Amino acid sequence: VARAVPYKDTFDALRRIAREEGLNGLYSGLAPSLMGIMHVAIQFPLYEFSKAEIAERTQRRVDELTASELVMTSAFSKMVASTITYPHEVVRSYMHVSGSGPIQGLIDACSTIFREDGVRGFYRGCATNLIRTTPAAALTFTSFELIARALRGMAKEREKEAADKLQAQQQQQQQ
Repeated sequence: VARAVPYKDTFDALRRIAREEGLNGLYSGLAPSLMGIMHVAIQFPLYEFSKAEIAERTQRRVDELTASELVMTSAFSKMVASTITYPHEVVRSYMHVSGSGPIQGLIDACSTIFREDGVRGFYRGCATNLIRTTPAAALTFTSFELIARALRGMAKEREKEAADKLQAQQQQQQQ
């Protein structure tokens, strides 16, 4: 069995793929990767909606949600978005492994996956993916929210201090 020589750098990889697999090799998996944008289009609005819903139900502002509530909303939005869009991951992986082209390869990949495993084939590995990605998303979103909240608080304090200082200076000048 011949061992593949690793790529030296990005340009070497591009040259070798183009030479060995043709132009289709460079774009293999592009179509389903572009479909992956839908993941973000679902996750972010759902996250914002979930935060607003919890805040409204508990009669608080969104910036008053607890860390555990933020973890819950971010995990929920990640799991929903990932589950809805997971088939694109399966198709993209299939296309990469098979080295198929961008458009016809997409059609062939979907047909083959469906023929071999039905709809379940498009969700093979989904649970493992959720176990792997949900904690990271929850940690990332929650950290962002808490850090942004702290920075906004610090900025407000500085603005208040500056306003108080200006007001004190103006009062001194009036005396």
